[in-house]
Amino acid sequence: VRRVTIYCSIMVFLGAALRCTPLADGGAQRTLMIIAMLCNGVGGAWLNFGAPIISELWFPSSERTLATSVMTVSTYAGGALGFLVGPAIVGEVATHAAAQAGVRRLFYVEAAFCAMCGLMCAAYFPDRPPHAPSEAAAAKRSASHGAVNDAPAVRGSALRPYFACKRRAAKYWVVSLAMALPLGVSQGWGSVLYETLRPLGFSEAEAAWLGFSQTMAGCGASVFVGALLDRFAGRLKLVTTCFSAVAAL
Repeated sequence: VRRVTIYCSIMVFLGAALRCTPLADGGAQRTLMIIAMLCNGVGGAWLNFGAPIISELWFPSSERTLATSVMTVSTYAGGALGFLVGPAIVGEVATHAAAQAGVRRLFYVEAAFCAMCGLMCAAYFPDRPPHAPSEAAAAKRSASHGAVNDAPAVRGSALRPYFACKRRAAKYWVVSLAMALPLGVSQGWGSVLYETLRPLGFSEAEAAWLGFSQTMAGCGASVFVGALLDRFAGRLKLVTTCFSAVAAL
């Protein structure tokens, strides 16, 4: 966990730092921006799937759903703040040169923040807590320690049981697509929110506050559902189906 976190923080910082590099050639600048976006995407992957792993290591089973939801929505909360932080730093601009200077200033602030987070991870981000959060976690830790000592015998076999059965693999892809498609549509629409709402008479500030409020509403609901599922274990499918119906409505 520590190694992956540090690697990803370096990639996120690299993506933020590359955007700060001014190039006179427009084509070269565009290529540099694409590389920066790729670095950011590679670094952000761990933020999207690491929450269940960290919650299993640090929290007992009665608290894991809530812990997972808090860590998962933190990335969306950062995106929600982006609706407000960007316009606040860039400010109202009257000329193209002022707009360029404002965006450049935003890039510098974001790169400095990414550097600070990376240094914090390098200074202290342990693989696991000194004491297991539950008896089950302690047993799993002992079992994994034995597996590490016998690594050549089990290497590469961790995921085989999940994909050995074609039917189980098909269910895996159905669940993955059911989660990924609505998320992709929502995030893609959010990135062009202002352009979508401008014909309806929305100002940039109004569109920013709308994007912030809708994202934070989702974050609050996610934490609430996580806390609810910790109290009523075994209702994951029912709750997921109900909230998917609400989202469709």
